[in-house]
Amino acid sequence: MDIRLDGKTALITGGSEGLGLAMAHKFSQAGANVALLARDPNKLENAKEEITSSVKGTQVRVEAFCCDVTDVNQIQEVWKANSLLLGQVDILVNNAGAHATGPFLETTDEMWKADLDL
Repeated sequence: MDIRLDGKTALITGGSEGLGLAMAHKFSQAGANVALLARDPNKLENAKEEITSSVKGTQVRVEAFCCDVTDVNQIQEVWKANSLLLGQVDILVNNAGAHATGPFLETTDEMWKADLDL
């Protein structure tokens, strides 16, 4: 099945690697503009270049925003910047994530809170 997303915008947190990057590729190949959010500026720039080169010659736009999604101020700034560059967000993928590891009984409240905040 070929689903086209031409003119739509997908914003993907955790978009610089793994599942986020894979989803960004699929959305861009379907014609959607893509906004990548991640904390590591180097990985983010590499992801942007990788996606941009894969859709070269199309109308697809790719933007990258360095952002810690646990910081509400950073989220607000990225939202404003994305709105100016790509407009309305049609697809939101909350992919940023990590998890505390270790024995359950040694997991602290702070570890749980950090996971949930992210």
